[in-house]
Amino acid sequence: MDEGVQSLIDKAAEAAERLGEVMGAGQEALIYANLDADGLSSAGIIGTALARNEDAFLIRVVNQLSEEDYDFAAKRKGPVILVDLGSGYLDEIGMKLHGPVFVFDHHVPRGKEAESIVHVNPHMHGVDGAREISASGVTYLVARRYESSCSDTSALAVVGALGDLQDRAGKRELRGANEIVVKDAEEAGVLSVAEDLIFFGRESRPIHRAISATTDPYLPGLTGEDDAVIAMLVKSGISLKQEDRWRTIGELSVEEKQTIFASIVQKLIADGFETSGMPPLTGKVYTLVKEERWTPLRDARELAVLLNACGRLQRQGAALALCFGERGSVVQECLETAEDYRRAIRSTIEKLLAMPGTINKLERFVLVRGEGIVEEKMLGAIASVLFNSPIMEKGKPLFVTALLGDKMARVSGRIDASTADLVDIGKILSDASAKLDGNGGGHRVAAGATIPRKKILEFFEEIARMIGECEKSQGLTRS
Repeated sequence: MDEGVQSLIDKAAEAAERLGEVMGAGQEALIYANLDADGLSSAGIIGTALARNEDAFLIRVVNQLSEEDYDFAAKRKGPVILVDLGSGYLDEIGMKLHGPVFVFDHHVPRGKEAESIVHVNPHMHGVDGAREISASGVTYLVARRYESSCSDTSALAVVGALGDLQDRAGKRELRGANEIVVKDAEEAGVLSVAEDLIFFGRESRPIHRAISATTDPYLPGLTGEDDAVIAMLVKSGISLKQEDRWRTIGELSVEEKQTIFASIVQKLIADGFETSGMPPLTGKVYTLVKEERWTPLRDARELAVLLNACGRLQRQGAALALCFGERGSVVQECLETAEDYRRAIRSTIEKLLAMPGTINKLERFVLVRGEGIVEEKMLGAIASVLFNSPIMEKGKPLFVTALLGDKMARVSGRIDASTADLVDIGKILSDASAKLDGNGGGHRVAAGATIPRKKILEFFEEIARMIGECEKSQGLTRS
Protein backbone atom coordinates (compact mmCIF):
# COMPACT_ATOMS: atom_id res chain seq x y z
CA MET A 1 0.00 0.00 0.00
CA ASP A 2 1.15 3.52 -0.77
CA GLU A 3 2.92 5.13 2.20
CA GLY A 4 0.77 8.26 2.07
CA VAL A 5 -2.47 6.28 1.97
CA GLN A 6 -1.35 4.19 4.96
CA SER A 7 -0.50 7.39 6.84
CA LEU A 8 -3.99 8.73 6.07
CA ILE A 9 -5.58 5.50 7.32
CA ASP A 10 -3.54 5.69 10.53
CA LYS A 11 -4.64 9.30 11.07
CA ALA A 12 -8.28 8.30 10.54
CA ALA A 13 -7.87 5.58 13.18
CA GLU A 14 -6.46 8.15 15.63
CA ALA A 15 -9.42 10.43 14.94
CA ALA A 16 -11.86 7.57 15.53
CA GLU A 17 -10.22 6.79 18.86
CA ARG A 18 -10.36 10.45 19.92
CA LEU A 19 -14.00 10.74 18.85
CA GLY A 20 -14.80 7.66 20.91
CA GLU A 21 -13.22 9.27 23.97
CA VAL A 22 -15.30 12.42 23.55
CA MET A 23 -18.58 10.65 22.77
CA GLY A 24 -18.01 8.23 25.63
CA ALA A 25 -18.83 11.08 27.99
CA GLY A 26 -22.45 11.00 26.79
CA GLN A 27 -22.18 14.08 24.60
CA GLU A 28 -24.30 14.96 21.55
CA ALA A 29 -22.26 15.59 18.41
CA LEU A 30 -23.10 18.52 16.14
CA ILE A 31 -22.37 17.64 12.51
CA TYR A 32 -22.02 20.34 9.86
CA ALA A 33 -22.06 18.95 6.32
CA ASN A 34 -21.55 20.57 2.94
CA LEU A 35 -24.73 20.53 0.87
CA ASP A 36 -23.38 18.60 -2.12
CA ALA A 37 -23.43 14.83 -2.68
CA ASP A 38 -20.02 14.35 -1.05
CA GLY A 39 -21.00 16.32 2.04
CA LEU A 40 -24.39 14.64 2.39
CA SER A 41 -22.83 11.19 1.92
CA SER A 42 -20.25 12.09 4.57
CA ALA A 43 -23.01 13.09 6.99
CA GLY A 44 -24.80 9.81 6.30
CA ILE A 45 -21.63 7.82 6.95
CA ILE A 46 -20.61 9.43 10.23
CA GLY A 47 -24.24 9.66 11.36
CA THR A 48 -24.70 5.94 10.75
CA ALA A 49 -21.55 5.15 12.73
CA LEU A 50 -22.74 7.27 15.65
CA ALA A 51 -26.26 5.83 15.54
CA ARG A 52 -25.01 2.24 15.53
CA ASN A 53 -22.89 3.09 18.55
CA GLU A 54 -26.02 4.58 20.18
CA ASP A 55 -24.52 8.07 20.23
CA ALA A 56 -26.64 11.22 19.94
CA PHE A 57 -26.05 13.66 17.10
CA LEU A 58 -27.58 16.58 15.21
CA ILE A 59 -26.90 17.33 11.53
CA ARG A 60 -26.95 20.74 9.89
CA VAL A 61 -26.38 21.11 6.14
CA VAL A 62 -24.72 24.32 4.96
CA ASN A 63 -22.94 25.84 1.98
CA GLN A 64 -20.31 27.29 4.28
CA LEU A 65 -20.13 28.12 7.98
CA SER A 66 -21.80 31.42 8.87
CA GLU A 67 -21.49 33.52 12.01
CA GLU A 68 -24.82 32.05 13.12
CA ASP A 69 -23.37 28.55 12.74
CA TYR A 70 -20.31 29.45 14.78
CA ASP A 71 -22.46 31.01 17.51
CA PHE A 72 -24.75 27.97 17.64
CA ALA A 73 -21.83 25.56 17.83
CA ALA A 74 -19.94 27.59 20.43
CA LYS A 75 -22.87 27.44 22.86
CA ARG A 76 -23.00 23.65 22.82
CA LYS A 77 -21.00 21.29 25.00
CA GLY A 78 -20.51 18.36 22.65
CA PRO A 79 -18.00 17.89 19.83
CA VAL A 80 -18.41 19.59 16.46
CA ILE A 81 -17.81 17.43 13.37
CA LEU A 82 -17.23 19.18 10.04
CA VAL A 83 -17.50 17.00 6.94
CA ASP A 84 -16.54 18.18 3.45
CA LEU A 85 -15.75 21.62 4.83
CA GLY A 86 -13.42 23.24 7.33
CA SER A 87 -9.93 22.64 5.94
CA GLY A 88 -9.93 25.94 4.08
CA TYR A 89 -10.42 28.12 7.16
CA LEU A 90 -8.66 26.43 10.06
CA ASP A 91 -7.59 29.75 11.61
CA GLU A 92 -11.19 30.94 11.81
CA ILE A 93 -12.40 27.66 13.30
CA GLY A 94 -9.65 27.72 15.90
CA MET A 95 -10.57 31.24 16.96
CA LYS A 96 -14.33 30.71 17.15
CA LEU A 97 -14.72 27.13 18.38
CA HIS A 98 -12.85 26.07 21.50
CA GLY A 99 -14.30 22.65 22.24
CA PRO A 100 -13.25 19.47 20.44
CA VAL A 101 -13.62 19.93 16.67
CA PHE A 102 -13.23 17.14 14.11
CA VAL A 103 -12.58 18.09 10.48
CA PHE A 104 -12.97 15.32 7.88
CA ASP A 105 -12.31 17.05 4.59
CA HIS A 106 -10.42 16.81 1.29
CA HIS A 107 -10.02 20.46 0.30
CA VAL A 108 -6.56 22.04 0.38
CA PRO A 109 -5.78 22.99 4.01
CA ARG A 110 -5.24 26.68 4.76
CA GLY A 111 -4.32 28.15 8.12
CA LYS A 112 -3.01 26.62 11.33
CA GLU A 113 -4.73 23.95 13.38
CA ALA A 114 -5.59 24.78 16.98
CA GLU A 115 -4.91 22.06 19.54
CA SER A 116 -8.65 21.46 19.85
CA ILE A 117 -8.93 20.44 16.16
CA VAL A 118 -8.58 16.84 15.01
CA HIS A 119 -7.99 17.21 11.28
CA VAL A 120 -8.07 14.31 8.80
CA ASN A 121 -7.19 15.45 5.29
CA PRO A 122 -5.51 13.49 2.46
CA HIS A 123 -3.37 16.44 1.34
CA MET A 124 -1.51 16.31 4.66
CA HIS A 125 -0.35 12.79 3.78
CA GLY A 126 0.64 13.37 0.17
CA VAL A 127 -2.66 12.03 -1.18
CA ASP A 128 -4.49 14.13 -3.78
CA GLY A 129 -7.86 15.10 -2.32
CA ALA A 130 -9.11 16.34 -5.67
CA ARG A 131 -8.66 13.04 -7.51
CA GLU A 132 -7.83 10.16 -5.15
CA ILE A 133 -10.30 10.41 -2.25
CA SER A 134 -13.13 12.73 -1.30
CA ALA A 135 -14.51 13.83 2.07
CA SER A 136 -16.92 10.90 2.20
CA GLY A 137 -14.00 8.52 1.67
CA VAL A 138 -12.07 10.21 4.47
CA THR A 139 -15.14 10.08 6.71
CA TYR A 140 -15.60 6.40 5.90
CA LEU A 141 -12.02 5.63 6.95
CA VAL A 142 -12.85 7.18 10.33
CA ALA A 143 -16.29 5.54 10.60
CA ARG A 144 -15.10 2.00 9.90
CA ARG A 145 -12.68 2.27 12.83
CA TYR A 146 -15.19 3.99 15.08
CA GLU A 147 -17.91 1.37 14.55
CA SER A 148 -16.87 -1.97 13.08
CA SER A 149 -20.29 -2.65 11.53
CA CYS A 150 -19.98 0.28 9.12
CA SER A 151 -18.35 -1.46 6.16
CA ASP A 152 -21.63 -1.11 4.24
CA THR A 153 -21.35 2.70 4.37
CA SER A 154 -18.46 2.37 1.92
CA ALA A 155 -21.17 2.47 -0.77
CA LEU A 156 -22.03 6.03 0.27
CA ALA A 157 -18.34 6.96 0.06
CA VAL A 158 -18.33 5.74 -3.55
CA VAL A 159 -21.41 7.90 -4.21
CA GLY A 160 -19.69 10.93 -2.67
CA ALA A 161 -16.52 10.48 -4.72
CA LEU A 162 -18.53 10.18 -7.94
CA GLY A 163 -20.55 13.23 -6.96
CA ASP A 164 -17.28 15.15 -6.69
CA LEU A 165 -16.30 13.91 -10.17
CA GLN A 166 -13.29 11.96 -8.95
CA ASP A 167 -13.72 9.52 -11.83
CA ARG A 168 -12.40 12.05 -14.37
CA ALA A 169 -8.62 11.50 -14.34
CA GLY A 170 -8.29 9.60 -17.62
CA LYS A 171 -10.85 6.79 -17.73
CA ARG A 172 -14.20 7.14 -15.98
CA GLU A 173 -13.22 5.20 -12.87
CA LEU A 174 -12.24 5.83 -9.26
CA ARG A 175 -8.52 5.54 -8.60
CA GLY A 176 -6.01 6.06 -5.79
CA ALA A 177 -7.23 5.76 -2.20
CA ASN A 178 -10.77 5.49 -3.55
CA GLU A 179 -9.87 1.96 -4.66
CA ILE A 180 -9.70 0.92 -0.99
CA VAL A 181 -13.25 2.18 -0.49
CA VAL A 182 -14.47 0.41 -3.64
CA LYS A 183 -12.83 -2.84 -2.53
CA ASP A 184 -14.45 -2.61 0.92
CA ALA A 185 -17.84 -2.02 -0.71
CA GLU A 186 -17.43 -5.03 -3.01
CA GLU A 187 -16.34 -7.25 -0.11
CA ALA A 188 -19.28 -6.02 1.98
CA GLY A 189 -21.61 -7.13 -0.81
CA VAL A 190 -23.06 -3.67 -1.44
CA LEU A 191 -21.33 -2.80 -4.72
CA SER A 192 -20.48 -4.32 -8.08
CA VAL A 193 -18.29 -2.71 -10.76
CA ALA A 194 -18.53 -3.22 -14.52
CA GLU A 195 -17.70 -1.44 -17.79
CA ASP A 196 -20.64 0.20 -19.57
CA LEU A 197 -22.11 3.32 -21.15
CA ILE A 198 -22.54 6.06 -18.55
CA PHE A 199 -25.96 7.69 -18.74
CA PHE A 200 -28.48 8.76 -16.14
CA GLY A 201 -31.10 6.03 -15.86
CA ARG A 202 -29.13 3.25 -17.59
CA GLU A 203 -31.19 0.66 -15.68
CA SER A 204 -34.40 2.58 -15.05
CA ARG A 205 -35.18 4.75 -18.11
CA PRO A 206 -35.95 4.05 -21.76
CA ILE A 207 -32.81 4.33 -23.89
CA HIS A 208 -33.79 7.64 -25.47
CA ARG A 209 -34.75 9.19 -22.13
CA ALA A 210 -31.46 8.12 -20.54
CA ILE A 211 -29.49 9.86 -23.29
CA SER A 212 -31.65 13.00 -23.45
CA ALA A 213 -31.54 13.36 -19.66
CA THR A 214 -27.75 13.53 -19.51
CA THR A 215 -26.13 16.82 -18.61
CA ASP A 216 -22.78 15.24 -17.77
CA PRO A 217 -21.58 15.85 -20.36
CA TYR A 218 -24.05 18.26 -21.92
CA LEU A 219 -24.71 16.99 -25.46
CA PRO A 220 -25.82 19.84 -27.75
CA GLY A 221 -28.76 18.78 -29.89
CA LEU A 222 -29.42 15.68 -27.75
CA THR A 223 -29.64 16.77 -24.11
CA GLY A 224 -33.29 17.56 -23.43
CA GLU A 225 -34.28 16.58 -26.98
CA ASP A 226 -36.17 13.26 -26.86
CA ASP A 227 -37.27 13.42 -30.51
CA ALA A 228 -33.73 14.06 -31.76
CA VAL A 229 -32.38 11.15 -29.73
CA ILE A 230 -35.10 8.80 -31.00
CA ALA A 231 -34.35 9.84 -34.59
CA MET A 232 -30.63 9.17 -34.08
CA LEU A 233 -31.28 5.76 -32.51
CA VAL A 234 -33.74 4.67 -35.20
CA LYS A 235 -31.33 5.78 -37.92
CA SER A 236 -28.61 3.69 -36.22
CA GLY A 237 -30.82 0.60 -36.25
CA ILE A 238 -31.33 0.38 -32.48
CA SER A 239 -34.55 -1.35 -31.43
CA LEU A 240 -36.15 0.84 -28.76
CA LYS A 241 -38.78 -1.62 -27.55
CA GLN A 242 -39.03 -5.28 -26.67
CA GLU A 243 -42.65 -6.19 -27.37
CA ASP A 244 -44.60 -3.41 -25.56
CA ARG A 245 -41.86 -2.45 -23.09
CA TRP A 246 -39.20 0.22 -23.55
CA ARG A 247 -35.67 -1.20 -23.42
CA THR A 248 -32.98 0.29 -21.18
CA ILE A 249 -29.28 0.84 -21.83
CA GLY A 250 -28.48 -1.85 -19.29
CA GLU A 251 -30.23 -4.41 -21.51
CA LEU A 252 -28.34 -3.61 -24.71
CA SER A 253 -25.72 -5.86 -26.27
CA VAL A 254 -22.10 -4.76 -26.48
CA GLU A 255 -22.50 -4.17 -30.21
CA GLU A 256 -25.59 -1.99 -29.69
CA LYS A 257 -23.79 0.09 -27.08
CA GLN A 258 -20.85 0.61 -29.44
CA THR A 259 -23.27 1.70 -32.15
CA ILE A 260 -24.92 4.26 -29.84
CA PHE A 261 -21.55 5.64 -28.75
CA ALA A 262 -20.40 6.03 -32.35
CA SER A 263 -23.69 7.65 -33.36
CA ILE A 264 -23.46 10.28 -30.62
CA VAL A 265 -19.89 11.18 -31.53
CA GLN A 266 -20.75 11.36 -35.24
CA LYS A 267 -23.70 13.67 -34.58
CA LEU A 268 -21.64 16.04 -32.43
CA ILE A 269 -18.89 16.21 -35.06
CA ALA A 270 -21.45 16.74 -37.84
CA ASP A 271 -22.92 19.62 -35.83
CA GLY A 272 -19.47 21.23 -35.57
CA PHE A 273 -18.53 20.37 -31.99
CA GLU A 274 -15.13 19.24 -30.75
CA THR A 275 -15.36 15.87 -28.97
CA SER A 276 -11.71 15.18 -28.13
CA GLY A 277 -11.80 16.91 -24.74
CA MET A 278 -15.18 15.55 -23.73
CA PRO A 279 -15.36 13.05 -20.84
CA PRO A 280 -15.71 9.46 -22.07
CA LEU A 281 -19.27 8.20 -22.44
CA THR A 282 -18.11 4.77 -21.29
CA GLY A 283 -16.36 3.73 -18.12
CA LYS A 284 -16.77 1.92 -14.83
CA VAL A 285 -20.37 1.66 -13.66
CA TYR A 286 -20.82 1.34 -9.88
CA THR A 287 -23.99 -0.58 -9.02
CA LEU A 288 -25.47 -0.54 -5.51
CA VAL A 289 -26.60 -4.15 -5.53
CA LYS A 290 -28.76 -3.99 -2.39
CA GLU A 291 -31.12 -1.53 -4.09
CA GLU A 292 -34.09 -2.76 -6.12
CA ARG A 293 -33.47 -3.51 -9.79
CA TRP A 294 -34.78 -1.02 -12.34
CA THR A 295 -34.67 1.84 -9.82
CA PRO A 296 -32.43 4.95 -9.98
CA LEU A 297 -30.91 4.15 -6.60
CA ARG A 298 -28.94 1.18 -8.01
CA ASP A 299 -26.53 3.39 -9.97
CA ALA A 300 -24.10 5.23 -7.69
CA ARG A 301 -23.78 8.14 -10.14
CA GLU A 302 -27.55 8.52 -10.25
CA LEU A 303 -27.76 8.55 -6.46
CA ALA A 304 -25.06 11.24 -6.43
CA VAL A 305 -27.21 13.33 -8.79
CA LEU A 306 -30.23 12.89 -6.50
CA LEU A 307 -28.23 14.00 -3.46
CA ASN A 308 -26.74 16.98 -5.29
CA ALA A 309 -30.16 18.06 -6.49
CA CYS A 310 -31.72 17.81 -3.05
CA GLY A 311 -28.80 19.64 -1.48
CA ARG A 312 -29.01 22.53 -3.94
CA LEU A 313 -32.81 22.80 -4.00
CA GLN A 314 -33.45 22.90 -0.24
CA ARG A 315 -34.41 19.23 0.13
CA GLN A 316 -31.50 18.30 2.36
CA GLY A 317 -33.75 16.39 4.77
CA ALA A 318 -34.88 14.07 1.99
CA ALA A 319 -31.27 13.55 0.90
CA LEU A 320 -30.19 12.62 4.41
CA ALA A 321 -33.15 10.27 4.72
CA LEU A 322 -31.91 8.43 1.62
CA CYS A 323 -28.42 8.22 3.11
CA PHE A 324 -29.85 6.71 6.30
CA GLY A 325 -31.71 4.06 4.34
CA GLU A 326 -35.25 5.43 4.15
CA ARG A 327 -37.14 4.57 0.98
CA GLY A 328 -40.83 4.79 0.01
CA SER A 329 -42.17 8.32 -0.54
CA VAL A 330 -38.79 9.96 0.08
CA VAL A 331 -37.47 8.36 -3.12
CA GLN A 332 -40.22 9.96 -5.18
CA GLU A 333 -39.53 13.33 -3.56
CA CYS A 334 -35.85 13.05 -4.47
CA LEU A 335 -36.63 11.93 -8.02
CA GLU A 336 -38.93 14.90 -8.58
CA THR A 337 -36.30 17.24 -7.14
CA ALA A 338 -33.64 15.77 -9.43
CA GLU A 339 -35.89 16.29 -12.44
CA ASP A 340 -36.37 19.94 -11.41
CA TYR A 341 -32.61 20.22 -11.00
CA ARG A 342 -31.85 18.84 -14.47
CA ARG A 343 -34.46 21.11 -16.04
CA ALA A 344 -32.92 24.10 -14.27
CA ILE A 345 -29.44 23.16 -15.53
CA ARG A 346 -30.65 22.72 -19.11
CA SER A 347 -32.60 25.97 -19.02
CA THR A 348 -29.63 27.89 -17.61
CA ILE A 349 -27.22 26.48 -20.21
CA GLU A 350 -29.63 27.38 -23.01
CA LYS A 351 -29.93 30.95 -21.71
CA LEU A 352 -26.15 31.31 -21.48
CA LEU A 353 -25.71 30.07 -25.03
CA ALA A 354 -28.45 32.35 -26.37
CA MET A 355 -27.36 35.56 -24.61
CA PRO A 356 -24.70 37.54 -26.55
CA GLY A 357 -21.59 38.41 -24.55
CA THR A 358 -21.97 35.80 -21.84
CA ILE A 359 -19.32 33.36 -23.11
CA ASN A 360 -15.97 35.11 -23.55
CA LYS A 361 -13.05 33.11 -24.95
CA LEU A 362 -10.10 35.14 -23.69
CA GLU A 363 -6.37 34.63 -24.16
CA ARG A 364 -5.73 32.68 -20.96
CA PHE A 365 -9.17 31.37 -19.98
CA VAL A 366 -12.84 31.17 -20.87
CA LEU A 367 -15.07 33.49 -18.82
CA VAL A 368 -18.82 32.92 -18.63
CA ARG A 369 -20.60 35.98 -17.23
CA GLY A 370 -23.57 34.39 -15.53
CA GLU A 371 -24.71 37.32 -13.39
CA GLY A 372 -28.49 37.50 -13.55
CA ILE A 373 -28.69 34.13 -15.33
CA VAL A 374 -26.97 31.56 -13.11
CA GLU A 375 -28.37 31.08 -9.62
CA GLU A 376 -25.64 31.05 -7.01
CA LYS A 377 -26.77 27.68 -5.62
CA MET A 378 -26.40 26.17 -9.12
CA LEU A 379 -23.05 27.78 -9.93
CA GLY A 380 -20.76 24.81 -9.33
CA ALA A 381 -23.01 22.45 -11.27
CA ILE A 382 -23.25 24.84 -14.22
CA ALA A 383 -19.46 25.27 -14.26
CA SER A 384 -18.93 21.50 -14.32
CA VAL A 385 -21.52 20.91 -17.04
CA LEU A 386 -20.10 23.66 -19.25
CA PHE A 387 -16.52 22.54 -18.71
CA ASN A 388 -17.29 18.94 -19.68
CA SER A 389 -19.33 19.97 -22.72
CA PRO A 390 -18.04 20.06 -26.32
CA ILE A 391 -19.32 23.66 -26.36
CA MET A 392 -16.26 24.93 -24.49
CA GLU A 393 -12.77 25.65 -25.80
CA LYS A 394 -10.49 22.92 -24.49
CA GLY A 395 -7.10 23.43 -22.90
CA LYS A 396 -8.04 26.58 -20.99
CA PRO A 397 -9.41 27.16 -17.49
CA LEU A 398 -13.11 28.01 -17.26
CA PHE A 399 -14.61 30.54 -14.85
CA VAL A 400 -18.33 31.15 -14.36
CA THR A 401 -19.82 34.02 -12.34
CA ALA A 402 -23.09 34.50 -10.45
CA LEU A 403 -24.50 37.17 -8.16
CA LEU A 404 -24.58 36.69 -4.40
CA GLY A 405 -26.94 39.26 -2.91
CA ASP A 406 -26.67 42.92 -3.87
CA LYS A 407 -22.98 43.48 -3.23
CA MET A 408 -21.10 40.24 -3.79
CA ALA A 409 -20.40 37.82 -6.64
CA ARG A 410 -19.45 34.16 -6.70
CA VAL A 411 -16.94 32.60 -9.08
CA SER A 412 -16.54 28.91 -9.87
CA GLY A 413 -13.47 27.66 -11.73
CA ARG A 414 -12.54 24.43 -13.51
CA ILE A 415 -9.38 23.21 -15.22
CA ASP A 416 -8.39 19.95 -16.88
CA ALA A 417 -6.58 17.49 -14.61
CA SER A 418 -3.72 17.26 -17.12
CA THR A 419 -3.07 21.01 -16.72
CA ALA A 420 -3.72 21.33 -12.99
CA ASP A 421 -0.12 20.57 -12.07
CA LEU A 422 0.91 23.69 -14.02
CA VAL A 423 -1.94 26.01 -13.02
CA ASP A 424 -3.45 25.49 -9.54
CA ILE A 425 -6.75 27.35 -9.74
CA GLY A 426 -7.49 26.66 -6.07
CA LYS A 427 -4.44 28.68 -5.06
CA ILE A 428 -5.03 31.30 -7.76
CA LEU A 429 -8.62 31.93 -6.68
CA SER A 430 -7.57 32.03 -3.04
CA ASP A 431 -4.74 34.52 -3.62
CA ALA A 432 -6.61 36.73 -6.09
CA SER A 433 -9.75 36.99 -3.96
CA ALA A 434 -7.73 37.77 -0.82
CA LYS A 435 -6.23 40.79 -2.60
CA LEU A 436 -9.70 42.17 -3.34
CA ASP A 437 -11.49 41.81 0.00
CA GLY A 438 -12.87 38.39 -0.86
CA ASN A 439 -12.13 34.77 -0.07
CA GLY A 440 -11.76 31.58 -2.03
CA GLY A 441 -9.96 28.32 -2.59
CA GLY A 442 -10.58 24.66 -3.27
CA HIS A 443 -8.80 22.04 -5.35
CA ARG A 444 -6.29 22.32 -8.17
CA VAL A 445 -8.97 21.27 -10.67
CA ALA A 446 -12.09 22.87 -9.17
CA ALA A 447 -12.36 25.89 -6.91
CA GLY A 448 -14.50 28.89 -6.03
CA ALA A 449 -14.32 32.42 -4.70
CA THR A 450 -16.53 35.17 -3.31
CA ILE A 451 -15.62 38.76 -4.23
CA PRO A 452 -17.19 42.23 -4.14
CA ARG A 453 -19.43 42.62 -7.18
CA LYS A 454 -17.85 45.91 -8.19
CA LYS A 455 -14.42 44.25 -8.40
CA ILE A 456 -15.26 41.48 -10.90
CA LEU A 457 -13.24 42.95 -13.77
CA GLU A 458 -10.29 43.74 -11.52
CA PHE A 459 -10.47 40.19 -10.17
CA PHE A 460 -10.21 38.60 -13.60
CA GLU A 461 -7.39 40.91 -14.61
CA GLU A 462 -5.53 39.54 -11.59
CA ILE A 463 -6.49 35.98 -12.54
CA ALA A 464 -5.12 36.50 -16.06
CA ARG A 465 -1.88 37.88 -14.65
CA MET A 466 -1.45 34.94 -12.26
CA ILE A 467 -2.19 32.33 -14.93
CA GLY A 468 0.28 34.10 -17.21
CA GLU A 469 2.97 33.90 -14.52
CA CYS A 470 2.29 30.17 -14.05
CA GLU A 471 2.55 29.53 -17.77
CA LYS A 472 5.68 31.65 -18.08
CA SER A 473 7.38 29.80 -15.22
CA GLN A 474 6.69 26.54 -17.07
CA GLY A 475 8.01 27.90 -20.35
CA LEU A 476 4.55 27.88 -21.94
CA THR A 477 3.39 30.46 -24.48
CA ARG A 478 0.03 31.07 -26.12
CA SER A 479 -0.26 31.93 -29.78
